[in-house]
Amino acid sequence: ALFVLAIIGIWDQLAVNVTLFVAGLAMVPRDYYDAAALDGARHPIDRALLVTVPMLGPMVVFVLVITVVRAFRVFDLVAVLTQGDPLGSTDVLLYHSFREAFQFFNVGYGSAIAIVFFIIVFGLMWLRLRMDRHARQSG
Repeated sequence: ALFVLAIIGIWDQLAVNVTLFVAGLAMVPRDYYDAAALDGARHPIDRALLVTVPMLGPMVVFVLVITVVRAFRVFDLVAVLTQGDPLGSTDVLLYHSFREAFQFFNVGYGSAIAIVFFIIVFGLMWLRLRMDRHARQSG
């Protein structure tokens, strides 16, 4: 069951990630490819490694962080399809928090799980902002 949820999540994220990467590719100036060709990068693979990959660095970090945050946010998928079953195999952090608070009436424990989730997401966003700031200072 968890494998099926993973496939659904990948399918859901694929279009968003591809769109973001295509937008990142569109932002790479063509002049850089010409300059790389003048500097000796004759093959398209060389130009891709020397120009495209470094210019897509911030987009890769952005897509990675957004994908990780959205991966934690699978509450709706689990709630609608499996309700955490069979035998808790698809019980994710947010659904576990919901079930503890509203099905078992253990509100304190459910709130504690939600706070841990908030700290994880906040840490990821802080890391993303720090990397953006570092990229702007070095670039």
